[in-house]
Amino acid sequence: MGYSYAVRQSVLKKVLPPEGRSISEVSRETGVNEQTIRNWIKRSKTGILADSNQDSCPRFLTPKEKYQLVVEAAGIDDEQLGGFLRERGLHSEHITIWDQELRDMIDNKNDQQDKENKALKKKVKELEKELQRKEKAHENGASYSKACEVVGISLRTLQRWKSGCLNDRRKGSKKTVPRKVPQEIREEIVAVCNEQRFRDQTPYEIVPQLLTEGRYLASESTIYRILRERDLLHHRSELRVRHRHSKPPERRATGSDQVYTWDITYMGRTIRGLYYYAYVVTDIFDKSIVGWAVHAEESETHSRALFERILKGRRISLKALHADNGHPMKGVSLKALLVDLKVAVSHSRPRTSNDNPYIESLFKTMKYHVTYPKAFETLEDARQWMGAFVNWYNTEHMHSSIGYVTPHQMRYGQAKAIFEQRNGTLQLAREIHPERWGSRPARAWNINREVVLNPDKK
Repeated sequence: MGYSYAVRQSVLKKVLPPEGRSISEVSRETGVNEQTIRNWIKRSKTGILADSNQDSCPRFLTPKEKYQLVVEAAGIDDEQLGGFLRERGLHSEHITIWDQELRDMIDNKNDQQDKENKALKKKVKELEKELQRKEKAHENGASYSKACEVVGISLRTLQRWKSGCLNDRRKGSKKTVPRKVPQEIREEIVAVCNEQRFRDQTPYEIVPQLLTEGRYLASESTIYRILRERDLLHHRSELRVRHRHSKPPERRATGSDQVYTWDITYMGRTIRGLYYYAYVVTDIFDKSIVGWAVHAEESETHSRALFERILKGRRISLKALHADNGHPMKGVSLKALLVDLKVAVSHSRPRTSNDNPYIESLFKTMKYHVTYPKAFETLEDARQWMGAFVNWYNTEHMHSSIGYVTPHQMRYGQAKAIFEQRNGTLQLAREIHPERWGSRPARAWNINREVVLNPDKK
């Protein structure tokens, strides 16, 4: 199900003037993918950001959609045209008006191309005059290099002009692509693909038949590209459409209790094939385990109870929560609780453990701990071991990613004094034995000011 009209308007209000906030910032706040927001901005500029009732109204169609309807209507005989118009909620006048509008647009585009060609010819003449002026100056005794300095070009540019290359080779300039398929051929390709005998076939089926008839229009990939540009390429098979999952939004934490991440892991039982399930929630900033539970099954009821115990009644300004995409993480009752607490929720992509690296690292530490048994006899045994492990992890484990202090030392502000002590010891040692360091400064122990989960690519 897509986003509602109210949600789209709310997001656009944040990224468009007068607020004018960045797309990445609004994406992190709302959980809406950045590319989705860009698409909404693009549609809003053409006035097509409509709700479900407006989508079927002809006046809300895009120029591309109008063009598609005109092309489709042109290939239908008069007997079938009535059904076509009724099916799409149109009148014959719509097709006539849109056809004329598109023709006017093509004429205007041709006029614009003529103007650009005239401007290019004028530029070439100016370059030729400039070259003649330089040649005259050179004949009168001026060196090419000095002349180029005066007019503000390089000597290599002058040499290229003299060799006959007067084309504008600057980046972004208008260039002619000789391999580009002409517009009339593009129109012919679209018309052929919409013919009755080809309308249910793919370009891979159409091209061989045309070659057998002694006719070549374009390659299969070119036809696919042209159809995609005209919005005539859609999934028509009975097979399920493959869904592309976007990367989870970036989450940043500058202190404790801002961003949590959680997951569920197996704990083996003495009965082969059966497991206990450990629910674990950790803070990505200080790496401490803030909540846990062990149950005999996976259930959203247990998930909600765990987060009620962690969040309700405590002064925690939790901004975001990241989790896997299983049912216990996406249950309706848990989502309702998090929405009520105004927590932004994100989920990992299927079979992508890198989307939730901190909790996966914690589970590896847990499973490879020297006291971890191969299997647990009872649920109570599993809970007792898990409680002892959490206590060890939070209060004794020297965590590498936070500077080899315990998660509780980082969480409750003791790490700063520890790092100052280490830095002072190193500085004193460097003063006593400067030859061991040479010109290198002593290592500095510092607290990470910011931790990022799923950073955006720069």
